[in-house]
Amino acid sequence: MKRRKIPPRAVLTLVLAALVFCIQAATAALVMGIYYLLMQTGVLHEGRIWGGAVLASFALISVLVATALSLLVGRGPVKWLNTLIEGLEALAAGEYQTRISIGNYRDLENKFNLLAEELENTQLLRTDFINDFSHEFKTPLVSILGFARLLKRGNLPPEQSREYMEIIEEEALRLSAMATNVLNVNRFENQRILTDVTRFNLSEQLRTCVLLLEKKWSAKELEITAEFAEHQICANQDLLKQVWINLLDNAVKFSPPGGRVELGVKAQEDSLLVTISNQGDPIPEKDRERIFRKFYQCDRSHATQGNGLGLSIAKRVVELHRGHIWVESREGTVRFSVELPDGPPPDAGSR
Repeated sequence: MKRRKIPPRAVLTLVLAALVFCIQAATAALVMGIYYLLMQTGVLHEGRIWGGAVLASFALISVLVATALSLLVGRGPVKWLNTLIEGLEALAAGEYQTRISIGNYRDLENKFNLLAEELENTQLLRTDFINDFSHEFKTPLVSILGFARLLKRGNLPPEQSREYMEIIEEEALRLSAMATNVLNVNRFENQRILTDVTRFNLSEQLRTCVLLLEKKWSAKELEITAEFAEHQICANQDLLKQVWINLLDNAVKFSPPGGRVELGVKAQEDSLLVTISNQGDPIPEKDRERIFRKFYQCDRSHATQGNGLGLSIAKRVVELHRGHIWVESREGTVRFSVELPDGPPPDAGSR
C-alpha cells in the first residue's frame, strides 16, 4: 500500500502548533514555579481565597504571556516559511522565473533566487542545445538528400556528378565528426579523474598541431608564428592535443586570407600559459562566455565549417587538468588563453 505524503503546509502547521504548546507549557511552568516559591516563602499565607485569586491571576498571566511570545516568535517564521514553500512549489512546477522576497532573511532569499536563476539558465541552455543540435544535424542531412536525388535522376555531366558526390562525402564526414564530438563531450562531462598522465614536451606538441593543420592555413596563405622555448608538462597528451587542434582550427577558420596566427608559451610561477591569437573580427562581449557552450556559434557565416563543439570540448579537457581557459577580444584580434598547472593534478593517474 502506497503511503500518502503529508503536505508541507500541514507539516508547518503541526510544527508551529507544537511550538506554541511548548512556549505555553514553559511559561505556565515558570509562573507556577514562581507561585510555589512564593507559597513556600510565606508571601502567600492569607487564606485560600487570596491564594486562589493569585493562582488564577498567575494562570491568566501565563496564558497571555505565552500567547504574546508565540505570536512574536511565530509571526516571522510563519511568513517566510510560507513564502519559501510557495517558491519551492513554483520551481517544482517548472516556473523557474520565480523569485521571492522574505524581508530580514536576506541570506536565504539570495540563495533561493540564485538557485532559481541557475535553474532558469539551465532550462534556457537545454532549449538552445536542442535547437542548435537539431539545426546542425538537419543541415547536412538536407544537403545529402538533395544532392542524392539529383544524382538519382541521372543525365548529369561527369564533372557535376563528381562535384555532387564530393559534397555528399563532405557532409557525411561532417555528420560523422559531429557524432564523434558529441560522444567526446558526453564522455568528458562524465569523467572526473584524469588518467594516462605523462610528462612530455608541450612546445613540440604545439608545433606538431600546427603542421597537422598546414593544409588549411596554407590555403588561406596565413602567417604562423610559433616561437617559444621548450616547456615540459605533466598531462594527458592525447586530450591536450584535442585542445590545441580545436583552438588552432578556430584561429585559422576566423582569420582573413593573408592574416596572422600567433602561438605563445610562457612559464609562470606554478603553471604554463599557452596563448593562441589570430587576426579577425572581434567576439562581442555577450558571446565570450557563450562560445564555450555546446553547439553555440556566434558567427553563423562559418557554420558549415564546424559544429560548435570544439570549444566546449576544449573547456572540459582544460577543467579536467585543473586549468582555466578564457578569451580576450579587441578590434582586429582574438586571443584564447589556456593556463595549466605545471604538475600532475592531485587525482591524476599516470602510466
